[in-house]
Amino acid sequence: MRRAPRAALRAGLLLLLASCGDGGGSGGASGSGGSGGGTMVCGNGRVEGHEDCDPPDPARSCGSNCKFLLSMPTRLSVTAKVNGDLAMTRSGFDGDSCSEVLTPGRRGFVKLDLQGPAPMNTEVACSAAVGALVDVGMAGSYTITATLTEDDGHGGRTMLAPPVTKTVTAIAMMDTPVEVGFPFDSFATTYKGSLKFRVEKIGGAAACAMATMPVTKQRLKLSRGGQVVMTRTEDTMTGGMTVPGQATDGAAEGACHTPTGPDDLQRLVELIDWGPYDLVVELRDDAGMTRYCKSYPVFVGAGQDNYIFRFDVPAGACP
Repeated sequence: MRRAPRAALRAGLLLLLASCGDGGGSGGASGSGGSGGGTMVCGNGRVEGHEDCDPPDPARSCGSNCKFLLSMPTRLSVTAKVNGDLAMTRSGFDGDSCSEVLTPGRRGFVKLDLQGPAPMNTEVACSAAVGALVDVGMAGSYTITATLTEDDGHGGRTMLAPPVTKTVTAIAMMDTPVEVGFPFDSFATTYKGSLKFRVEKIGGAAACAMATMPVTKQRLKLSRGGQVVMTRTEDTMTGGMTVPGQATDGAAEGACHTPTGPDDLQRLVELIDWGPYDLVVELRDDAGMTRYCKSYPVFVGAGQDNYIFRFDVPAGACP
């Protein structure tokens, strides 16, 4: 009489365990986010179901519920440059800042007129026109018209160059970069600047006497639009001795110059009109034979503090 209840209890327990095992197996499959449309797991590093992002990270605008933080603004990161479009076509020239074309003592501004989903007008100072954040609020395609001005000393503005237009697509809840460039030939004023360069290598190796084919003489030819620019380089110091500069007419010979430090460079004795030029560097041996030569596209920006062009002159005849 007492054994019957124990047998029944044992059978019921086995049935319950079997039932739990089956349920646990199917539950594990849904929890893994399989094709059966299982439960989302926020924080496992996988974007599942209705999640926008995973894992949560406020720095990436991902909230604790794996949804984008709606407080992240939609902005344009605007950089205004003078001659910025020439940055990759002139041997590394990276453009001028807008402050370099201002009248001394005056402040510069970039006026921005935005047409798109959220039209607006704003103005940023020249000093802040590198990555200036403009909160547009709405994503979509915008046409930006930028105008470079400076104060006229009487509370007004003087336009320095004609407006330029750029189209950009603002991405929701992100800072979308956009660069607007003012080309040198659109300015009413022709600015002056310095040209600085270094012959750092010859044929991929050391310069001058240490080159594979040693050279001792140098010719320079500076031209613009096919016309030779008659000027000369400054004197330089090598081994404690003064090495005279040379004319840039392509005919005058000077000593091949090996830079002795990071500040050892060649520059023109005078400021010349800003804009694109071509500089031919020709290196010759003691017998007057041309061993290395190349024509380099360079750009003279506004002012003294300009880009330093660095050359590795290859073997061969001049163009």
